[in-house]
Amino acid sequence: MLLVIGAMSFAISADPALTSRIAELMGLPDETDHRAAVDYGPGPAPIAQPPSTTASSANTDLAAAAGASSAIPAGGPSASTGGVFGAPISWPVIPIHVVLLPDGRVMSYGTNAAGAQGAELIYDVWDPSLGTGTSAHTVLPNATNTDIFCSAQSLMLTGDVLTSGGDLTVNDKRNSANNHTEIFTPSDNTLSSNTPMTYARWYATLVTLPDAQLVVFGGRQNVGALTPIVPATTPELYNPLQQTWTVLTGATSTPAFGANWWYPRAFVAPGGNVFVLDSTTGRMFWVSTTGSGRVTASSVTAPVGNIALPSIPFAPGKLLSIRANQIVVIVDYTTSTPVVTQTNPIDQVRFWANGTVLADGRVLVTGGSAVANTLTDVDYTAEIWDPNTGNWTAGAHASKPRLYHSNALLLPDATVLTGGGGAPGPLINLNAEIYYPPYLYAADGTPAVRPTLSSTGDSSFDPGATLTATVGPTDTIERLTMVRMGSSTHSNNVDQRFIQLPFTQSGQTLTATLPADSSILLPGYYMLFAINTAGVPSVALTFPVTAAAPANFTLSPTSVPFGVVATGSSGAAHAVTLTNEGGMLAVSTPSFTGPGAAQFSQTNNCGSPVAAAGTCTINVVYSPTAAGYTWATLSVLASGLTQTATVNGTGSVPFGVSPATVSFGKVPTGTATTSLPVTVNNLGTVPLPISGITLTGSAASQFSQTNNCAAAVPGGSSCTINVVFQPAATGYIWAKLNVSAPGATHSSTVSGTGT
Repeated sequence: MLLVIGAMSFAISADPALTSRIAELMGLPDETDHRAAVDYGPGPAPIAQPPSTTASSANTDLAAAAGASSAIPAGGPSASTGGVFGAPISWPVIPIHVVLLPDGRVMSYGTNAAGAQGAELIYDVWDPSLGTGTSAHTVLPNATNTDIFCSAQSLMLTGDVLTSGGDLTVNDKRNSANNHTEIFTPSDNTLSSNTPMTYARWYATLVTLPDAQLVVFGGRQNVGALTPIVPATTPELYNPLQQTWTVLTGATSTPAFGANWWYPRAFVAPGGNVFVLDSTTGRMFWVSTTGSGRVTASSVTAPVGNIALPSIPFAPGKLLSIRANQIVVIVDYTTSTPVVTQTNPIDQVRFWANGTVLADGRVLVTGGSAVANTLTDVDYTAEIWDPNTGNWTAGAHASKPRLYHSNALLLPDATVLTGGGGAPGPLINLNAEIYYPPYLYAADGTPAVRPTLSSTGDSSFDPGATLTATVGPTDTIERLTMVRMGSSTHSNNVDQRFIQLPFTQSGQTLTATLPADSSILLPGYYMLFAINTAGVPSVALTFPVTAAAPANFTLSPTSVPFGVVATGSSGAAHAVTLTNEGGMLAVSTPSFTGPGAAQFSQTNNCGSPVAAAGTCTINVVYSPTAAGYTWATLSVLASGLTQTATVNGTGSVPFGVSPATVSFGKVPTGTATTSLPVTVNNLGTVPLPISGITLTGSAASQFSQTNNCAAAVPGGSSCTINVVFQPAATGYIWAKLNVSAPGATHSSTVSGTGT
């Protein structure tokens, strides 16, 4: 198998030196655990006993230092531009994997209580409403006998967490892959075994699809022998209701998931396909999960990068990707041809930094160092990128290095949980810090007065539904935003998604309409923030957004003939009716493909979502620019489903044949006359192809012709047909000389008298 990295390619083999070189080029971390200084929050100690992990114990000193996460600490004058990091707090495990649960709690796992590699023993659930002391944590046993260290995880629409794959110990040696999956149920904090996948996967990515199914990409399959690398190049589709996995054999792809097996950066694009960005080479792919699946490579590439650098989905169809050498790009994949635009560079190289979408749509980057997972040029400064300007703002300084196996997660109170790092070292960070973004502070550094937000509507919403909420009596709201609840690991959080809602405010009531397209508003749990005119967000309302009913629509008619239309003009519009036979339907702009695509155009009234059983009309116009028959395919994409209709027509060019009659007079029988000319005149402005010159009638055989009309006649020009008469009998004889071109036939009568 060929592994391509940048401009270099290597055959994956059993050669240990080559395998090591490939790992170095990709930036693959060495998972070999080793002893390191342990830091429970106050600072690193050479070897320490972990604090008690029972739910009843308390770490009062640390809790008092940090306070509850919802209590905003005072900051200095720079707090309103850079935010504040709270004091470090203890964490029962290194939070290598973190998931925000529907009730606002956080599940985390990754190591044992001493911070050593392995999640086969315990996991943790933190309740922010109880503060940040040890009593706010519930540490529970992992009874599944599966090590979910370096697995994939995602919060499902069911409210449960799905984990897939992870570590496997073979012959007392770690770092093989497993194919196990587990379900964490928040209602009773249990972790239970689930249906296994077909392929073992270590370092895979789970992505929620518009229909609420999940697809798993990538991962390493090795079991026992760890070299050469055996990537999982075939995705699998998970149905949460049936708890079944389906192998997407049509989407098997070594180019997409061979070298790019390590937590692939994969995001649902508008329309429903999955966009994949190779972390290292910058190659891009489109994955369809319908049927058996399909992978299409894009001709567009991003600058080279590294698996230790984050790519953050900051808007539907848009990605902020930190690449090598501090280069940062915006990747716009809202259309079939991605657009890569460079934005301002980040402050320094930040291997193993984390990217978090904030409540106001800005992107927070925390942690990292110039040399991967070492204490070399550690970056403690929070950096905030503004999508409106492309500028970075330096924020507050953390007190702990956040390197490999660190994490960050937006919480419902609009703060950000940052924590972890280690397993392997250089420090075992059994601690976390809450970051309080600048939007929580007034200009003088005191905590800002926050708007209040409470629900007056449903507890869950369908795509396209109307949402109402109530704010405080003095609150004037400027923005209403939604952030999908995140699930983060290894500098990769594909679950987060930011959407800004148009809304109206009447008194204390906010009214907004949710996007109807489930490829934009992915099913799952969201945080709704109301942001006032000072830019201060409320504490979020949280609720699930359901999956839209399966898209199903028809086009009628499916064949649209326009007949003959003169070039340079437009035929009458022909209507194609779209009928929605499924759920709420978001229609993308119809498009044409095929040989005559440029000669057809359309207008439509499908701009607003089409309700179930509703219709809209697409008016197609044919404006031929060339003579001859042509056709095109009208494609309509709506909520991930495409339907087509064929349109066709014939472009004609005005032409004439002169003279209308040609008389040869009296000619002795058996004698051939000299030729007389008939001229074909192109009266249009585009070339006229002559498709046929024929003689018809009962005496046609007594006339013959030669011509110079083999090539298309240029606009405004002519060609000549030379006719000869050779009578075979006496008496008056005639025939028709017919000249055919696309869309029309013109004739001249030729005659003579045989003597």
